[in-house]
Amino acid sequence: MSDEVQPDGVPSQSAFFRASEAARYARQAEIRAYEDSTGRALVVFWGPILSAVVTPFADAIKDVRPGQPLDLMLTSLGGDAKAALRIATMCHAERDDFRVVVPDTAASAATLLALASEAVVMSDTSASALSLSCPECARPHQLRGGICARK
Repeated sequence: MSDEVQPDGVPSQSAFFRASEAARYARQAEIRAYEDSTGRALVVFWGPILSAVVTPFADAIKDVRPGQPLDLMLTSLGGDAKAALRIATMCHAERDDFRVVVPDTAASAATLLALASEAVVMSDTSASALSLSCPECARPHQLRGGICARK
């Protein structure tokens, strides 16, 4: 195998390898396009927040330049609060601009991680995704548009 790179940025590989890894290369191209258009580094995190993911997460953000704004695209049903705080601390290290993008759900420990950022970016489809205590009834449940869903 050679170190050549194809015009689309994909390393030269066998046809089988390229076909089996096409989705991964497409995701990498989408991440690069996002970073180019926003000027922000993007790290995508999907799954449970556990102590076992802290070290791989540290590896994922090691190439983010100090001071470069960081976006964390987060979809998680939660996990370990201590792990979430460790990840938040890493995201804040050497940068003042850290935000979390929630395309779907950020529940439990993921809510804690999202709220540790400077900004949380959500769409209409993710508007009720954070697990917060309702200010109207003081019970933990999801709010829909900031309104108690239990009324």
